[in-house]
Amino acid sequence: MIKLKKLVEAINDAAEIANATLANSQDQVINDFFDQDEETERYTAKTVSINYPRTTTDGTVSEHIVEVPLLTVVPISSARIEELRFTTNLDIAIENDELLVSFSNKSAENSEWNTSTKQPSAKLDLVIKPQENTEGLNKLIEGYEKALRAQIPG
Repeated sequence: MIKLKKLVEAINDAAEIANATLANSQDQVINDFFDQDEETERYTAKTVSINYPRTTTDGTVSEHIVEVPLLTVVPISSARIEELRFTTNLDIAIENDELLVSFSNKSAENSEWNTSTKQPSAKLDLVIKPQENTEGLNKLIEGYEKALRAQIPG
């Protein structure tokens, strides 16, 4: 048997490691959508030039070059932990005012609390949810989208 506190800490530590790994993948967004000037260490959005059709005042169609930031046209999907749900049946005991648990093969519905011949059991349902995403990336994309809209005539 282990202390319940240690079990919860181990699950939380695993979730934090998973979140840190996913956060590192967020850094890849910078590398995928921005180039860094090594002298100034500033980033510039990677763009593609697109010939965008434009109708002139005389009714003819001409092409207008639009610099499109990749950030505005490529969906950014990043993995994140929406919810970590850990459900298990546990045998429980109290020793020296400390709650001890071990994994059980019994279902919690069949727990027996009033007999000394059977180990009491319980069901643990632990849910860990992440914090909301920051507004920074959303604001950055919105800014580039406004700059893109300003380039498109009409």
